[in-house]
Amino acid sequence: MNPAAELGSQKTLGISLNNLKQEGIGMTLVHIPVSACMEINLEQLIMLKDKGQIDHYEIRENQLVLYWTSLKAQETKSVTLTLTKAFDYNMVSASVGSLVQSCYESPVYSYLYYDMDAKSFEKVA
Repeated sequence: MNPAAELGSQKTLGISLNNLKQEGIGMTLVHIPVSACMEINLEQLIMLKDKGQIDHYEIRENQLVLYWTSLKAQETKSVTLTLTKAFDYNMVSASVGSLVQSCYESPVYSYLYYDMDAKSFEKVA
């Protein structure tokens, strides 16, 4: 999200999770870092769960975690999330020496629940 974006502006995230294996896999998680200036739409998460597009979700500090209990061979799961800029988050930059707006983005990553060492990272577009 552009740090100078207006309060109330929205960012849409398209997330696709692909099982490239020829066999099913177990519980898979996707961690989505959420910037301090952004707000998660809880009703949207409830709807995704009710429709079976995700099996579970968890909101922790600055992360949204999506869970799928299993993926079939070659299966792809896709969801779209909308985040809303709810806060102006300003900080003093040591390198610039002045007040700057900070609405950072971090990579999204996924992994099998029992294999956290094999993470797959993707840049937020």
